[in-house]
Amino acid sequence: MSFRTRVKRLVQIAERKGMAFSGCPGCRGRRDQTVWVYIRHDADDVRTRSGDEPAACRICGQVPERVIEVVERVVYTREQAAAALAAREGLNV
Repeated sequence: MSFRTRVKRLVQIAERKGMAFSGCPGCRGRRDQTVWVYIRHDADDVRTRSGDEPAACRICGQVPERVIEVVERVVYTREQAAAALAAREGLNV
């Protein structure tokens, strides 16, 4: 059996078992990973990202990870919440 035939056969066996060899060789190891990106959406419509976003692959230019964005919506600022609480309790601030 030649080397090429052996490699083809090994790839076929691996694909049947669920191992994928397709795609860019530069980001193949990052394909099945998940990255969480947290976004704070303030009451005054300012969006702030916390944490690092994954970098694009140097070879193909794509981001191979699954990116999940969690948006934290802030309805009131701290001052507005304190004023509302004080008004509800009858304390004028």
